Amino acid sequence: MLDGNQRLTEPQALQIAAAIERLGFAWFEESIPQNDIAGYTRLNAALAIRVAGDEQWSTGQQLRPYLEPLMIMANAHLVAALPHPHVFELCMI
Repeated sequence: MLDGNQRLTEPQALQIAAAIERLGFAWFEESIPQNDIAGYTRLNAALAIRVAGDEQWSTGQQLRPYLEPLMIMANAHLVAALPHPHVFELCMI
C-alpha cells in the first residue's frame, strides 16, 4: 500500500499508480484530494490496482457523492437481471 496523502495531481497519481502496480502493491490510498470524485472515478477506470479514498469520511452524507452512482448502476442491473425485483431504497436524511 502507498498513501499519497491527497497531495498528487491526477496525472501524477496515474504515473505513480502504474509504477507501484508493476511492483505488486495491493492498493493506492488517497492519491488525489478527497473531493475530486470524478478524478477517483477516472483513476479506478484506468488502473487495475485498487484506489482507495477517503478514510476521513465517516457519515453517509459525506459518502453520498460516491455511493449515488453505484446505487444507480446497481438498481439498473437489478431491474435488468430480475423482471420483478423487490427493491430496497436507502434514505439518507
